[in-house]
Amino acid sequence: MKKRNSVKQIVEFLDLTVCASEGQIQREVFGYFRKSKGGEPNKKYADMLRRGLYKGLYNSFKMKVEGMKSRVFYFRGEENEMLKLLINETDKVKQVILNQE
Repeated sequence: MKKRNSVKQIVEFLDLTVCASEGQIQREVFGYFRKSKGGEPNKKYADMLRRGLYKGLYNSFKMKVEGMKSRVFYFRGEENEMLKLLINETDKVKQVILNQE
């Protein structure tokens, strides 16, 4: 029987990370490489991310890192906690983001 992907997998992954981009979640959780040639569309994974967001299982924020496009990041916990982390540890967060490329 084929394993079914679920929002629960995203939640479990986000519990282990500070924050993650859509692309990182798709790679790490589902093994889906967005930029691979001949790859399947990512609509089902993007819809799954949105479902969890609408259910309130995790939050998101949009961030612009110098020299890159704005990107949406997903995280578990309160927005205030993430904002404090971003303000107090900007260099560490940038390093996490750059390592996701």
